[in-house]
Amino acid sequence: MQKSSLWFVLVLLALPTFAAAENGIEVTLLAGYGIGDSFEERTTTSPYTINKLELDETGVFGIAVDWGIMDQTQYEFYFSHQQTKLTERSGSTAQPSSLFDIDVSYLHIGGTVGFGDDRVDPFIVGTVGVTYFDPKHAAYSSKTRFSLALGGGVKLFITDNIGFRFEGRGLGTLVNGGVWFHGGSGGAQIGVGGDALWQFQLNAGLILKF
Repeated sequence: MQKSSLWFVLVLLALPTFAAAENGIEVTLLAGYGIGDSFEERTTTSPYTINKLELDETGVFGIAVDWGIMDQTQYEFYFSHQQTKLTERSGSTAQPSSLFDIDVSYLHIGGTVGFGDDRVDPFIVGTVGVTYFDPKHAAYSSKTRFSLALGGGVKLFITDNIGFRFEGRGLGTLVNGGVWFHGGSGGAQIGVGGDALWQFQLNAGLILKF
């Protein structure tokens, strides 16, 4: 079983524990769209080259589990998974070239603060955790790095137990000067050359409240 699938199962197995929360529990099944940042491909043998690589914008699925601390304040577990591709863009007029698939997963814990009522509840959310990069290429190994997120949105409840959630979430993965996937033909390495990799997610989901 892949690690991203294992994380999802662990969250589901933990639901009975969350359900004991004094102010109830919300389970939100999310689907959305992920906008990626860029990587670099560098050759480590002559001739030395640097190419810009981008994470394709693709769909995201996930789950948020929120349980109450007090009125309008909740803890949150958040998991998301994106199956995307690394694409090379050599120039403004060049045809993009897809290199290989890569999965990007987030497992976070944090909290939300709401500003509304039982039916319409705008909120902000902040979480911290890890990002798991899983390149689908034999030459490159997976990487796990610390990450954080900040976002906001609104919850709309049509009954006491069923609602909808709409949110935007910015996620920054800290790479401390670079995270590199070593290997590839010609002594190439692929990675992030700066201090952080930034992504943005737009999500919508169905809330089940217990």
